[in-house]
Amino acid sequence: MKALLLCAGLGSRLHPYTRNRSKVALPFLNIPIMAYPLKILESAKVSHLLVNTHHQAKQVKKTIESLKLNIPHISFFHEPALLEGLGTLKENLNFFKGEEDIIYLNGDSVFLCDDFFSQICLQHKKKKALMTFLCSPFKKGASYLWADSEGRVVPKGNNSHQAYFFAGFVLINQECFSLFNKSDNHLFKDFVNRHSHRCFIYMQKDLKFFEIGSLSGYMQALQTCAKYLENPLSKEAKLLNQILSRYLSSEFMQSSNHFHLDYLRRQFFSQAKFFK
Repeated sequence: MKALLLCAGLGSRLHPYTRNRSKVALPFLNIPIMAYPLKILESAKVSHLLVNTHHQAKQVKKTIESLKLNIPHISFFHEPALLEGLGTLKENLNFFKGEEDIIYLNGDSVFLCDDFFSQICLQHKKKKALMTFLCSPFKKGASYLWADSEGRVVPKGNNSHQAYFFAGFVLINQECFSLFNKSDNHLFKDFVNRHSHRCFIYMQKDLKFFEIGSLSGYMQALQTCAKYLENPLSKEAKLLNQILSRYLSSEFMQSSNHFHLDYLRRQFFSQAKFFK
C-alpha cells in the first residue's frame, strides 16, 4: 500500500506559533501532531509514503526521520508554491502507479480509533468506489460531508441527507487517475462534485478525531485527551498509550505503560505555556 501524507500547510490559524514551526511538528502530549496519522499508516502496513512539504520543509523531514517509522520507503515532494491536495496527487501519479488503491491523509490531526483499515477497504472494494471517506458522527463546527441513505456522498445536502464529520482520511482507487482533469485542484469542489455517484463515506462510530485548526481547538483536544489518560482502563486511554509508547522514549512511561498523572499535568501546562 502507498500513501500521501499532507504536511505542506502554513498553519495560518495558529499564527504566530507556526511562523517558525511546521504545524504538523507542534507537540501534542509531547509527540508531534503528525505522529498520530503516521501511526495509522504504520498499522495499515504502508510500504511507500510520499510526504509533501512547503512551510518549514526541513523541519518536517527531520521530524519524520526522528520518529523511526516502520515504513520502508519514504519520499518527500517539496512545493515551492502551495498546491491543493489534489494538485499534489496529480503531480506525483508515477509514484502511485501499480497500486489498486492508495491512502490520502491529512498530517495535522489527532486520531484515536481501533483498527478500521480492513473494514474500510472491504467496503471500498464492495461498492467499487472511486473514493471512500473516513467519517464519524457529525458534530457542530467540524468539517463535514453530506451522504444519502446508501452512504453515497452528496455535493449539496438537504433534509433527506445526513451530515458526517470528515476525518481527513481517504481511500482512492487508481481509476481516479484517468478521470482527473487538468483544471482539478480541489478534491471535493472539483473531483467529488463531478463523480459523487461513486464516492462513499465509511462511518466509524467510535472514532475520536480532533482537528487542530486553531489554538482553542488545540487546547480543547489536549484537555480531552488528558482526561482520557486519567482513566487508564478506558478504551481511549489504551489507544493513546499505544501511540505514546510507540513514539515516546521509555523514560517517559511507567512500567505499566501509563502516564503518571503529575507528569501529565506538567506536560499539559508546559504545552499551554508554549502557546502563550
